[in-house]
Amino acid sequence: MSRMTEKSKEYASALFSLAREAHAEDEILNELKAIAKLMEDNPDILEFLAAPNISKRERCGALKKALDGQVHEYVLSFLQLLCDRERIRLLGECAEEFAAMLDEEKGVLTAKVESAVALTEDETRRLKRALEKRTGRTIRLECRVDESLLGGLVVAMGGEVLDGSLKHRLKEIREVMNR
Repeated sequence: MSRMTEKSKEYASALFSLAREAHAEDEILNELKAIAKLMEDNPDILEFLAAPNISKRERCGALKKALDGQVHEYVLSFLQLLCDRERIRLLGECAEEFAAMLDEEKGVLTAKVESAVALTEDETRRLKRALEKRTGRTIRLECRVDESLLGGLVVAMGGEVLDGSLKHRLKEIREVMNR
């Protein structure tokens, strides 16, 4: 695990504990995601909040002015903490870690699915049902197209990769033939 991810996990874990006590996990996650997306779409905001030549007091004050009363108090305090500790660039990772913790608590497992062509609604529904049966957990599918797979699927979930792609099968055949 990279040092950045480790730090993100520490910060997210602290916020998650507070959010759980306040029964505000979903609200806080939605706000974190929205603000992380806003900063991703507007890099100038992130650059301002991370600028070492601008005082921490000024950067944290700008956050308070912009967000006070607009977001949960814990979100505002969290952003100010990240800004004060010069870790605001970790916001996206912190939001991802927070989401993973909430999913774990709710028993939800995210399956990242890559396919050569876009899956139909029916295929998506059947795949979700099959994965839920296999894992005994609620599955959230994140699907994307990767034309290099040629056919089939690659499913990554819970540290496991199920590679049923045509590209993988051809590679296996090549390896057998080269023995």
